[in-house]
Amino acid sequence: MEVKTLKTAMHEAERFLKRAEALLENSKENGEFNYFRFNCSKDSASVKRASLDLTRSLADLRQGR
Repeated sequence: MEVKTLKTAMHEAERFLKRAEALLENSKENGEFNYFRFNCSKDSASVKRASLDLTRSLADLRQGR
């Protein structure tokens, strides 16, 4: 495990959490099904992108790159 890869994974995790928190703040809870209705597709897309980047950085971490 390289330090640079670990720091990258940590950065991506923080970025994902910030985007996810922003998405939750901008959403409305639907009481009937306990799902969230997302008002802004930009927020939803940014969470998905951050999730993808986090997944890739964690894969690199596991592979020892």
